Amino acid sequence: EMHCQFAVHLMQQYGANEFAKPFSVEILDLLLQRLRRNSNVKDIVTRDGFRNLARAIRNTTIYAVSMSSSKREVRFGLAQKWKQQIKAGDAHFVATLSEFVQSQNWEVEHKLAGKAYVVTENDLNDVVELIETHGAELVGMLLLAYGFARAESTQPKTIEQTS
Repeated sequence: EMHCQFAVHLMQQYGANEFAKPFSVEILDLLLQRLRRNSNVKDIVTRDGFRNLARAIRNTTIYAVSMSSSKREVRFGLAQKWKQQIKAGDAHFVATLSEFVQSQNWEVEHKLAGKAYVVTENDLNDVVELIETHGAELVGMLLLAYGFARAESTQPKTIEQTS
């Protein structure tokens, strides 16, 4: 819940051209480690489909707003909309999620000439299976938390960064 509210705050700050620092995926993993005794959370956040869908959310929200030259549509209001659909139940949320995937993939193919991540059928199937197993509320709120978090660095750490 806190991360969902923070996502709204983050996009409001970005929309007003004000600085706000998102949580990182590493920090979220650390915060949720205590909950991981409950294997549901670990099962969810470690699935490739979950991580890939979170990446698509991140690309269309916090990363899109920071790239002013991008042709990508910024999905303002995504956290609020999803939160409403999560509360409406699994079927409503799966429909909303499917609409997001279709819209995001269309944008990648047609506006960005394929130069961004496309959510695959396997990714969506993974997340739908997670929703069927664990429910829309847990999976959806975790998607929002991870989707509005900064991704891990893919660049190798230098000596100064590791010390």
